[in-house]
Amino acid sequence: MKKILSVVVSLVMMFAFTAVSIAAEQEAAPAKAPVEKTEKVEKKHHKAVHHGRIAGEVTAVDAAAGTITVKHKKGEVTFTVNDKTGFKAGKEKKSIEDVKAGEKVTVRYKKEEGKDVATSVYIWKAKKAEKKAEKKEAAPAEKQAAPAGK
Repeated sequence: MKKILSVVVSLVMMFAFTAVSIAAEQEAAPAKAPVEKTEKVEKKHHKAVHHGRIAGEVTAVDAAAGTITVKHKKGEVTFTVNDKTGFKAGKEKKSIEDVKAGEKVTVRYKKEEGKDVATSVYIWKAKKAEKKAEKKEAAPAEKQAAPAGK
């Protein structure tokens, strides 16, 4: 009987010390800091950044000012271009100097400080039908310019 009693007391003491040490560790561990209002404001501001994409025709390019104006279905939009803006035509990398008025483009942008900042500009190649129409218009003009040989 003494053996059983000593084993039971030993087990009770072991569980008691274990419980006390676990409680001490939990108190020593830093509690998660409550989310402050400033963190919430920053997250809301991050969500307020608008990203978009517009496809249309270039109406104006100002490389010195770093702007491109694109006419699309709902009107004209002027985009600010910076050193992070990527320009492409097909697989070729381009620059703002390669963009010409009248070209079809797709502009991906984001709003920063109230401005539409272009993140990428894709320059579309002219369609075959448009090229044929340009050739047909150029051909009659050449015939009229050439003197008749009769």
